[in-house]
Amino acid sequence: MFKHLTLTFSFILLTLSFLYSQDDISLTPHISKEIQSGNQFTVEVTIKKGDLKGIARFEHKLPEGFSATKMNSANGEFRFTRNTVVLQWINLPFEKEFTISYKLKTDTSVEGYHVMRANFYFLQNSERRIVEMYPQVLTIKKENSNKVKAHLKSDLVTNNLDNILKKGEFSCVRQKPYMTENNEIVVNLLVNKKDLNKFGKIQEFIPKGYKAVSIRSNSAMFVFNSRLHIVKFMWMNLPNTPQFVVSYKLVPIKDIPDEAFIITGQMFYATNNITNTIDIVERGIDIMKYIHNK
Repeated sequence: MFKHLTLTFSFILLTLSFLYSQDDISLTPHISKEIQSGNQFTVEVTIKKGDLKGIARFEHKLPEGFSATKMNSANGEFRFTRNTVVLQWINLPFEKEFTISYKLKTDTSVEGYHVMRANFYFLQNSERRIVEMYPQVLTIKKENSNKVKAHLKSDLVTNNLDNILKKGEFSCVRQKPYMTENNEIVVNLLVNKKDLNKFGKIQEFIPKGYKAVSIRSNSAMFVFNSRLHIVKFMWMNLPNTPQFVVSYKLVPIKDIPDEAFIITGQMFYATNNITNTIDIVERGIDIMKYIHNK
């Protein structure tokens, strides 16, 4: 009986220790809510680590069109590779809480809403742990300019999109949604899959007050979850063409909430029996015109 109580008490202590350690580690971001495209801005992240020591890594995956430079690395090794900010420590700072910072700059073609996500990886009791930063929505606006002629602007957009669709890289681009005469909102998505042809899925979270209707599915199974406001295109095998377009429209079904119109999404695809995930980026482009001119 005494042995049983001792084991139970020890288990409770271990559980409480684990919970405390997880709760004691957090990421607090300080990121601008809105910027102009082409501008530079600072990202600060306060890492509360408690008594955690040893090896750790911070990763912030950025959308296409972003670049990053080091500011304060808190004695960590800073790298920017494959659109990802990486800070790595062999030994974490002694302080229980410290702040890292870096500058981000966007390409002039970048606009729309972007979800900023970051993770903190560390070892605890010889096990790998992850703490996620609460996602931040960044709005990027383009300044109106009458100085650029229409044909030059069209060439610029095409070149920028060509830069986004890098050779050998899987990507998905959302055209900035536009409204029709019927007050319906059209969403076009361009998938750049190269030679991959296995499983694929697009998943987007749409604003409240709308239902989603498929326009162009490209052989995908289209699903709209009205309760969770999720749109899905799913393929057991992706289309054969290196690039293809899927589209859907948002039809108002009730009073639209007085809040920002934001669509965020991700695409999932398989390579070597591993499922990969990328964020869908939004650009002020005419996808159908781009495809027609290719």
